[in-house]
Amino acid sequence: MKLLKVQLFCFVLFIIIAVGCNSGADKVSENKTDDVETSHNEAKSDVMNTEKEDTAKFHIPETITEDSLFMLINEVNLPEVMEAYLEKFPDGKYKDTVTIILKKAKEELAKKQLDDDAFIAAINDSSIVAVEAYLNNFADGTHKDEALAFIEFLKKFEQEKLEQTIAFNEVRQSNVVAAYEQYLKKYPKSEFRKMVQELLRKKQGEELKSLEDVNWKKALEKSTVAVVEEFLSNYPDGKYTAKAKIELALLKKEKARQTKAPPSMIYVSGGTFVMGSTSGRDDERPLHEVSVHDFYIAKHEVTNSQYATFLNSYGADQIKNGKHTGQELVYEDKWGVKKENGKWYSQTGYENYPVINVTWHGAYEYCHFYGYQLPTEAEWEYASRGGRKTREYKYSGSNLLEMIAWYQGNSISTRMIARKMPNELGLFDMSGNVWEWCSCFYGRDYYVRSPKENPTGPADGMTCVLRGGSFFEKPKLQRVAVRDFSFPIIGNYNYGFRPIKLYK
Repeated sequence: MKLLKVQLFCFVLFIIIAVGCNSGADKVSENKTDDVETSHNEAKSDVMNTEKEDTAKFHIPETITEDSLFMLINEVNLPEVMEAYLEKFPDGKYKDTVTIILKKAKEELAKKQLDDDAFIAAINDSSIVAVEAYLNNFADGTHKDEALAFIEFLKKFEQEKLEQTIAFNEVRQSNVVAAYEQYLKKYPKSEFRKMVQELLRKKQGEELKSLEDVNWKKALEKSTVAVVEEFLSNYPDGKYTAKAKIELALLKKEKARQTKAPPSMIYVSGGTFVMGSTSGRDDERPLHEVSVHDFYIAKHEVTNSQYATFLNSYGADQIKNGKHTGQELVYEDKWGVKKENGKWYSQTGYENYPVINVTWHGAYEYCHFYGYQLPTEAEWEYASRGGRKTREYKYSGSNLLEMIAWYQGNSISTRMIARKMPNELGLFDMSGNVWEWCSCFYGRDYYVRSPKENPTGPADGMTCVLRGGSFFEKPKLQRVAVRDFSFPIIGNYNYGFRPIKLYK
């Protein structure tokens, strides 16, 4: 509606300016180029200059003749010049004629002024009734055409105003977000714009409140700083506001600590979770609550290329010192690493496949060499379940094994790392591809006596824990709770590992 009023104002202003220009034009006639005597030309020049200066009294040269001044009257047809003539030549030979002409000129000017005033008043009123009244009073008025055009403009103006009013009433009755948004798009300058915006905000607020549970769940699933901040802006006093503020603080902490993560590692914020399963094997029972500290964990399993680099830097194929001196680190494999001329290499084409046939000793020594360590069984399961971001999937990252794992149903060998979807933390192949060594000794009934805080497994044992399943196993062995074990001196075609680093 504001736009229509602006258009109306511009239209009115244009007409008023036009009226002013026409009035001025009526006061000045075109110059003639006929030869007249010098005094006539001088007088005419003085008269025209005086008019431009908007002076009430015209300057008439003393030397002008009566005939020249009368000729000037006929040319410029200005009452002021006629009055100057009568003042200079009160008994002149053209006195009667000039008096008649002056009277007629004043009557015409008065009529013209009345016409102008009436028209300007009508357009200032900006109503069809007022402009039609002008046309009735001045049927042959100077501004007839402008008045008719203005009436057409007003009719269009009233039609648009009526249309916007009807549309406003309709969207207010519908009370639907989409209808309010469509109205604002169609009528961006409507006089109802602010009211519609307020109704839209109110309706959006109602819908947001009704969806608070759903939106909180979505915010937790996406679990990013931006998403939780948006949730808090939408629900500053909602029932999840306190939890959202805590979540936001944790996310910011995780984001800051992730910037300090070692290469290719993910920061895992420590927490408490329920470890084990009631639907698996006996060694997965009982369910028990466990808390772990903050740590970093590798995004993917150590590759053949990485392990070959380690072996060449380490400078030996066996442990060089300590109580396990002489134990083999790894065995050559067609899908793994090989030794040629005293130097270790990845098998060609398998550089980015997980290292296999690595012993527990080989995994441990790799981690120790780079300042890392093997995860405890509890740390591994916590990360595999998704840590704080867990969605309680059966497998690591999904209930659809095909989406996240290489297993017996889709592979007959190891596969290149990180080719399936990651889990909630961004970790690849936590289910399938290769079993992963953990730092703990295996204890079949360890869960019965496991401590709650950062359990590290039995104090001693003959075998060490393996977690995560492999390409060789069926789906049931790819579950996040599944436990397996092997002797630490054993390397196998489906044994690998990934390191962690405690956050300090």
